[in-house]
Amino acid sequence: MQSSHLQIKPAFQSVSALLCTGTLLLTASCSSGGSSSSAVRYFPVDLAIASPTQSSASSTLARTSSPSARILASDPVYGEDYATLITTLVRMLDNPTSAADCAFTLNLAPTFEDATCYGPQLTYSGHPDGSPTSGTLPSGDVGLWESTETGSTEACAAAQLNKRMNGIAKLANGGVYLAASLYCSADVEGISLPTTSGGVANLTSEFNATVETEGNAVTITSAKVTCTDDDGFKCTEYVATLKGTAGSKSISLRMKHVPSNSLGTRYAGKLSYTVEDPSATEPNCQGTADASTGVTYAVSIGYEKTSSTDFTYKLDSGTFCGLGEDPYVSTSNYTVDPAKTLSGATGWSGNFTRATANFEPDSGEGDYSLTWQAGPQDSHARSMLIHIEQL
Repeated sequence: MQSSHLQIKPAFQSVSALLCTGTLLLTASCSSGGSSSSAVRYFPVDLAIASPTQSSASSTLARTSSPSARILASDPVYGEDYATLITTLVRMLDNPTSAADCAFTLNLAPTFEDATCYGPQLTYSGHPDGSPTSGTLPSGDVGLWESTETGSTEACAAAQLNKRMNGIAKLANGGVYLAASLYCSADVEGISLPTTSGGVANLTSEFNATVETEGNAVTITSAKVTCTDDDGFKCTEYVATLKGTAGSKSISLRMKHVPSNSLGTRYAGKLSYTVEDPSATEPNCQGTADASTGVTYAVSIGYEKTSSTDFTYKLDSGTFCGLGEDPYVSTSNYTVDPAKTLSGATGWSGNFTRATANFEPDSGEGDYSLTWQAGPQDSHARSMLIHIEQL
């Protein structure tokens, strides 16, 4: 496994201040108080996928320097810093009043690109260990090739981390925001969520958020929240499921969320999300029976918050040959399974990604990792390990 280590000591004061008016607003824990939303019990308000070295887009940089920072409905839900992503999620769940509060732009495919300073193709000759002795190394093999990104002063390690994390965030954050939009719609419509085990809130007709992707409105064919456990007074385990279409693409989402205290500020759960695209192709699928039937993009994010200063997630994602693929470990474990590699016509065939993080949400201080593998035939994965400290 190739590994790159990156240690950064940025100042996070503005991030901490922003989150005090964002995430903590839902529990009324900031000194200025604030309204509380019951939806916080059902949703992980600290969950968003962002590179820890990502700053806000230059065109909207001011949004991260004030409590009003948020992503607009027409903006993508990736390529932004963590604080802006979280603030937008909180505002979708904090007493929304109309469908417009639940709206966002959904991206239905990840991208797998490298920074220009990372792993350029390299022609070689007379390699003492090469087979053949002369040829061209494929993209990515030489790792961090330049110290900074081409045309900028940005460190190559940060540029590569941002590029890869933003690529997978296109898919992962789409699932997170879709689940948030479901709960937002329930709140707008005044639909009560179930409080006892076995209770179901059917939200198919109530899901009225304006969610668009590539010019196509997302049509929801099934949306519900089920209580799968209770303590005799309230629901203690929620499972939200959603199915829909966007043009020719099909989406399927499941989020299991388990609050571990009465306010819901401690919790654990898992989001699992697939997008089937009949027109997409994956080079490693060529020659299989499913080569002409499209691909299934799959992502799962297991998450846990044990205290106000400790949040952890593990993301697994892969591109599977064909449509209707089952990417998960089992019918009871909805983790995307790296062991389901391409065999015959099924299995993941390209760009398996694993991202992990254990950090303090208000400051971003903690440990992060990103690992990716181009295909199951590749003998190695590439990995970046990141440690963030406050100044």
